[in-house]
Amino acid sequence: MSASNSHHASSAGLEDQKQGKRHDLEARRGSLLPDLPPEILAAIFLLIPRDVGDTSWIRVTHVCRLWREVALNYPRFWSVLNSVPPCFMEFALARSGCAPISVHTSEDTPDDILFKVLSLDQLQEVSLNLTAGGRTVLSHFTKSFPILETVEIFGDVSESWFMPKNFLSESRHLKHLLLDNWRSFTWGRLPQAAQCGTLLTLSLNVHVDAEDVLSPETFLQCMGRMPLLQILELEYALPSTQADFATSSSPFQPVVLQHLRELSLK
Repeated sequence: MSASNSHHASSAGLEDQKQGKRHDLEARRGSLLPDLPPEILAAIFLLIPRDVGDTSWIRVTHVCRLWREVALNYPRFWSVLNSVPPCFMEFALARSGCAPISVHTSEDTPDDILFKVLSLDQLQEVSLNLTAGGRTVLSHFTKSFPILETVEIFGDVSESWFMPKNFLSESRHLKHLLLDNWRSFTWGRLPQAAQCGTLLTLSLNVHVDAEDVLSPETFLQCMGRMPLLQILELEYALPSTQADFATSSSPFQPVVLQHLRELSLK
């Protein structure tokens, strides 16, 4: 065999080896950790960042058959939705099963999708941006939410948002409540759920209704029903009769918030 033929045969052999390795890697693609049980792999999937409006985390279902099966059959993978497109949100909610659901919506989220979200008993965290039709959406907060812990509602200062009667009254595990850019707020309608002793965060950026004649005593009593409060942020939210704190002759019952670590009053 000539030197040139020998060199050609050697090159062909090396190329065959490279090709074989490529085929082997393709076959093992997505299974580089073959000993991981599906539940561990699923837990890793939950660590994928989910930015606002981003659905790129679904790409794990395109890696290999194993990853696809794990993701599609793991309800929690589909239960954290951060302002995703409406069609995607509907698809994900259908796959979320009985997993606790965390939903952040945008101003473009249609009302029918919002109603579907608020009809779920497994809703644990919800953040809404209200539009002009928000009053109808708020009425859905009068139902029972067995595991709801976080509610964030961002309004429009040009609109007047009124809390419906029994707003969040059946949310006995509420821990975090944020109301931003609300007009015509009245302390008398502060959700019953916020005063049942479980609240950790209360953040209000609201404009108190001029007719809200909440007395200092009642305001302090309201604060006293939140013994676990850790963060209190009140912006334009103090009652209009706050001057009575200095002029009232009757003594006030002191309120002790021993867990409070952040306080902001404006």
